[in-house]
Amino acid sequence: MKKGFTLAELLGVLVVLALISMIAIPSVANVIKDYKNQACVIQFSYVIEAGKSWASNNLDKLPNTTGEYVDITILDLIEYGYLAEDLVNPKTKAAFSSYFVVRITKNLKVFEYTIFDTNSALTINTTTYCEN
Repeated sequence: MKKGFTLAELLGVLVVLALISMIAIPSVANVIKDYKNQACVIQFSYVIEAGKSWASNNLDKLPNTTGEYVDITILDLIEYGYLAEDLVNPKTKAAFSSYFVVRITKNLKVFEYTIFDTNSALTINTTTYCEN
């Protein structure tokens, strides 16, 4: 009597493996995408926190009138030591460009911190930006 698998048994195993792959691969891909989106939002929250730290150490450079703003580039935040040098844009995997700034805007008695792209003149909504 010969030992081994028949062609039908091998094909059956391959079909089962193919079905498992069809189910597992999209699930894993979605988990990876969600993880990257979360990492992107977290990265931008670190940038905002760095802007707040810079502002608390540079009160004399902040605007005094409602509606006025001051911009500090992400590259300056890295240079001044408020952000890690290896900070990269989670979306593009490249170092942040000088077009990204933390815009600190005076709004009555508070300051608003936003990430602004001076290249396209857009305020970055981090959730939307990261999901694209």
